[in-house]
Amino acid sequence: MMIYQRNLPLYFGYFILLFISSCSFLNQDEPIPSYLNIESIKVRTSINQGSSSQKITDVWVFNDTEFLGMFPLPAKIPLLLYGEQNITLQAGIKENGIGSTPENYPFFNPVKVKVNLNALQTLALTPETTYLPTAKFHFIENFENNSSFFSFLVSGLPENRVLSFTGSEVFEGKNAGRILLSKLAPTVTVGSNAKFKNNFNPGQPVFLELDYKAEIPCIVGIQFYDTENIEEIGIIVPVAGFKESSVWNKIYFNLGNMLAARKSLFYRIILNANLPEGKENATILLDNVKLISF
Repeated sequence: MMIYQRNLPLYFGYFILLFISSCSFLNQDEPIPSYLNIESIKVRTSINQGSSSQKITDVWVFNDTEFLGMFPLPAKIPLLLYGEQNITLQAGIKENGIGSTPENYPFFNPVKVKVNLNALQTLALTPETTYLPTAKFHFIENFENNSSFFSFLVSGLPENRVLSFTGSEVFEGKNAGRILLSKLAPTVTVGSNAKFKNNFNPGQPVFLELDYKAEIPCIVGIQFYDTENIEEIGIIVPVAGFKESSVWNKIYFNLGNMLAARKSLFYRIILNANLPEGKENATILLDNVKLISF
C-alpha cells in the first residue's frame, strides 16, 4: 500500500502527459485561420457631396456573395480562407446613434479588394469608400457662407435660431452653426428654411447626417404639411436625438420609415432643444448637415 501511494504522483504525471499529447494530436485537424486587420474606413467625397467626416463603426465582410460577418472597428478578422480571394467590405454605422441598431449604410459604395491570404498571417487593409453615384443630396449645410439653412423659427425667440458661428470650437472650415439657449430664451424649435416634397416609398432609405458638439441634448424630428402655404401649422413628429457631447461627434438619423408612414405632401427637418433646470445657458454646435436619399 505504501508503494502505491508513493508512486501515485508519478502515475498522475504520466496521465497528464498522455492527455496533453492526445489533445495536441486532435488539434492538428482544427482549421487554422488567416486574418484581416482593418483599423478604420475612410470616406472620400467629391466637391458637391460636402465633408468627408464620418463615424463608421463597423465593417461588414463578404467573400464574393457569402456574408462572413460584421465586426466592430478596429478589427482583427479571422477567416477560414486561403490563397487569392475576392473580399467585399461595406461600411456600417449606428442608426440614430444607437449601438443596438447597426446599419449597413446604404449610400456608401462597397469596397472590393483582391487579397492573398495565408494561415496565421495578418493582412492589413486601409479601405476607402465613396458615396454611391445614385445618392441624392437634398441639401448640404456646412455654414461656410455665413448663413444658415436652419433659421426657420417654429417656436422660441429670434436669438435662438441656428446662426453661423466662427470660433476656435469650429469642427472644420471657418464656420459652424450655433444654437444658444439662456434663462431668457430657454427653448427653441427651428426648422429647415425649405419644405420638401414627401414622395418616399416604404423601405426607401432617407438619412440625415450631422456633426455636433452639444452641452445639452437635442431632438431631431420632422414637421409635416398638407400644402406649401407658409401659414400652415404643421404636425411635428420627433424621430430621435443626440445627447450632450464635449467633443465633436457624428450621427446618422434614419428618417425613411417616418416619412413613408405619413401621407402629408410636404415636410421640413426640425431641431428642438430645451435648457435643463439649473443651467444658466447652453450651446449646441452643428456642422455638415446632409439629407440623403436615392
